Order: sequence, then C-alpha cells, then structure tokens
Amino acid sequence: MIKCLNKFGEELKMIDFVELQWSRKYFECGSFVLYMAAKDYDPNVKYIQCIGRPETAMVQKVVYEEKSNGEFVTLSGFFIDKVLDWSAYTIPISTMTFTGKAEVKKKLTQWLLETVSDKYAKHGDVYEKTNWNVTGGTVSGAKLSVDSDVPNLLSISAELGESTGSAMRKALKSAGYTLICRPIFSAKEEPGKPLLGIELHVQKGKDLRDDVFFGEAWGNISKCEYAYDESGVYSGFLASQEIPDDFNTPNEVHGYWKDGKKVRAIHEYVQFDNNIPSNLGHCIPLKVFNASISGVEIKSENEALIRSKMRDAAKLEMLNSYKQETISVDVLQHRFYYLKDYDLGDICTINIDSIQKEFTSRLVEVREVHSKNTVKVELVFGTQNRQIYRKVDV
Repeated sequence: MIKCLNKFGEELKMIDFVELQWSRKYFECGSFVLYMAAKDYDPNVKYIQCIGRPETAMVQKVVYEEKSNGEFVTLSGFFIDKVLDWSAYTIPISTMTFTGKAEVKKKLTQWLLETVSDKYAKHGDVYEKTNWNVTGGTVSGAKLSVDSDVPNLLSISAELGESTGSAMRKALKSAGYTLICRPIFSAKEEPGKPLLGIELHVQKGKDLRDDVFFGEAWGNISKCEYAYDESGVYSGFLASQEIPDDFNTPNEVHGYWKDGKKVRAIHEYVQFDNNIPSNLGHCIPLKVFNASISGVEIKSENEALIRSKMRDAAKLEMLNSYKQETISVDVLQHRFYYLKDYDLGDICTINIDSIQKEFTSRLVEVREVHSKNTVKVELVFGTQNRQIYRKVDV
C-alpha cells in the first residue's frame, strides 16, 4: 500500500501503520499524515509513496504521543512539489507570454534551471541565460519530463516575494494544467549540495463530463455537501494609482486631499460580467482599491504599462471577491471507479436531485483515508459549470 524510502531514495521495510491520510490536490501542493504504533516507527524514513499514485511525500514533522492505549508516532508533510516554494522572486516579474508547445517546454525548462536548481547546465538552445531574479539552489538538479503535456500558450508573472511554485502553479492553473514533481535521488551526500533533485511533470485532466457521473441515481455517493456563496461578490473594480506632480497624461486625473496634502491619481476601471450577483438584474457591486503598483517607475512614459498592471491588480481583486460554489462528495466505488474510470483533475458530471441541480466540474482534490485494508475517498470539485437539471433514472 505504501513504500518507505530513506534520504537516498532506497526502499526500507514497509511500515505497519494504523491510518494514512493522502490528500491529493490539482492546483496546490498535496500532503500526507501517517499514524502508527511507536514500535513500527523507523527514523530513517524520509519519503513516503502511496502505491498507484504519482506523488512522493516528504517527512517534515514527527510527533510522538504516549496514550492510555499505547505509544504512537505521527509523520506528516507535503508532497515534494513543495520544494518549488523554497525559492522566491526578489523583484516583480511583468507578464511574459509564450506561444507554441515547443516554446513553452523550452521556457519551463529554463524556469526550473534558473529558479530552483543549483545546476546551471546548458542544454543547447533550450537554455538561454535570463535574469529571473530569484533566490535558488533548493534542489540538486531540475528538468522537465519528456512526457509532459504542456499548454499551447502560457503567461508567466510574479509578485515581489512570490515563490517559484506559486508563480508556476498560477500560470498553469490559468490554462487548466497541473504539475507533479518526480524525485531524482542522489546516491551520496556532497558538502554544500542538496540531496534531492526533481523532474517536473506537467499534465491536464481529462474531460469526462459525458462518461463519468456522480449522484443518487448512480448509487455512487454516500454524502454530498453543496455550498453557494456570493455574499462577498464584487463585479466592478476601480483601481486608483497615485502619480507625481510631473506625471503628464491626456487622460483624466483625479485629485484629493491626503494627510493635509493634495494628491493626484489616475483610475482604471475593469468589469467582470461573469461575477455579477444572481437574480438582481444589471447590478454591478463596485470595489475601489489602491493599486500600489510596483516594479515600474511611475512616470508619464510608462503610463501604458502602469495601466496594464492596474488591470492585472483588478483581476487579482476579482479572484479574491469571486462567488464561491463548491461540491464535496463521499464516493462509493460503484459504477465508476477511482483511478480506473477517473482521476484527480478530470472533469465529471454531478447530479443533485434533492436541490435539482446538475454540474460539470473539475475534480480538484481527492482525500484518501487508508486503514485496515480499506480506503475511503472524498472528492472535492472546483468551480462548477451549471447545467440544465435532468432527473436521471438508471
């Protein structure tokens, strides 16, 4: 059921555990918790693999407990994708867009080499020295897997202090893709060198909306939780950016008093019609915010770039004010089987007869609980695309 590895990736004796929680996430880094009797604990275990799953987890926390019914140890940590979060951008990176799968693969390889790897190895025309402005050297080497399925278009940007992992997941998420880090183990320790290397694998879930269904009619869910929340929704965003007195523009300039001084500012308005409150007609809740643009000098000749960044800031504000609709279901292995008929990242159809709703949605999280030869699976679906409700008789 699980494999235990030491720091060199060598397989150890399998642990006789009480319970394993294996949390897989499509757009975020997953994690694990392994609970066992203290007598079964091996301090040499550094990595855990759950057989049949593509992830490898790192042991990052060890807790010993003495209870009335015995002594126990709990191991926990993130999947090794977490190493991508151990490098951070020292300056903001403006949006760069790359087109064509070959170009995207080239840039992803370059991104890895220059942000997380401690090796700046040249790979022909794949590697071109670019200042990505990050702290790096967190792994012994990094490469893109040859079987990666990358998007045809990828836009990359980063805020000051943002990690490589956050920026990379953000870029891939916008195209509906995910990443998995495969371990590359070192055979021996070298002074001043990381032990772990990574192979980054990029892929996209399948569209199974016409093939895989969940609902009472199919007898494959034991519990379903649905929530819709638009209480924090805003649809219109007005970004305000202060400008110096010598900033000349043909566009409207707004003036106001701040701390006893007259301040000048430019405004940029963005409206997101897909985030309008339901059943209120043409109602546009407005949010006004200070854009606080960084990474570009605030002067007249940069106005176009400044306004572009203001619109990007509005998009970020919108994502933080987006209407929330989530579905969580406990799955019964009936009709459609996890890892056989569907997997993390796939788009499926969910039918809830009780409230007469039908959705297609991407499976963004799978929470597995393994214990005593049983596996319980809870599925969490992301933002739903609402469909016309159809009562199903199977």
